[in-house]
Amino acid sequence: MNRPEYILRALSYYRDSGFDGCVIIGDSSEGENAQCIVRLVKHFENGSFRLRLFQCPRTVPLIGVWRALIAAVDTKYITYAGDDDLQIPSGMHAAIAFLEENPAYVAARCAMVEVAVGQESPFGEIIELFQKPFPNYDIDGAIHRFSTYAQMAISVQYSVYRTEAWRISYGFVPEPYLPYFGEEFIPCAISVVLGKIKSLPQLGTVQQSDGAGGVWRHRTIFDLIRAPEWPALSRLFQVKQAELLTRIDRIVPADAERLVEQILWWHVNMLMDHQYKLKYEQLPVIPRESDPAFLIDLERSSEFALVRDVFRHKRNVPC
Repeated sequence: MNRPEYILRALSYYRDSGFDGCVIIGDSSEGENAQCIVRLVKHFENGSFRLRLFQCPRTVPLIGVWRALIAAVDTKYITYAGDDDLQIPSGMHAAIAFLEENPAYVAARCAMVEVAVGQESPFGEIIELFQKPFPNYDIDGAIHRFSTYAQMAISVQYSVYRTEAWRISYGFVPEPYLPYFGEEFIPCAISVVLGKIKSLPQLGTVQQSDGAGGVWRHRTIFDLIRAPEWPALSRLFQVKQAELLTRIDRIVPADAERLVEQILWWHVNMLMDHQYKLKYEQLPVIPRESDPAFLIDLERSSEFALVRDVFRHKRNVPC
């Protein structure tokens, strides 16, 4: 479900930045919000980029929406942004240029920054700025990349991927559906197994932290593993992931299944421990650090100046 004000900001940014690719919006809004999204698409549809809208019933699981959008992609490369995220065109071009020259990589990712305006709103002066860490996936060995992802639990969906890789990743997600596992953990886990991801220094993605939270705003990992879908989903994922590892890393099938089960449960245990401490313990505030040189270059860049501008200037939804 998209928020019209955030979609307005994103489409305004892609117009003003000269983005010349294709934006596909998957939306399960209802009522007036859904009509606002339709009018926004009509307002921007004759710009420099192609724009398509898929309206999906709210009864369709999120993984079903992902699959429908990926099936509609007719470009060689693909990436993702939530309604409150921005993908930087120059970063996407840098990632594509790298992938064109390096067929051994499944994806490339530019630097990501997290910003805040001090309130849950798409418009305002950016008052906080942090560089988000990203693990090293430029390593051989699918099992090592899978283990790294499970330990860090940082989505790799904001990378620029070869479209075929995402069709495989999201096509492998088994039924039944469970939030988080269906649309994030399982496709991310499969993606890192399929190939290496290159990290590039250019600005690539801007995430807004005000009002963020996603699935964990309403659920915990404890809720999910107690759901009736969990036993079947976890077992099917283990089988599929083990099959991939057997083929890619040439691991003995029994060893692959054992490793996948161990890594999956390590991931679940890590999230349970983290969420328990958030709920029941007073955790110390750990200062967030960014590379000072990166932040200086960022503030001097024309790309980030445009980001600040699109946040700063409030626009009215043409509804």
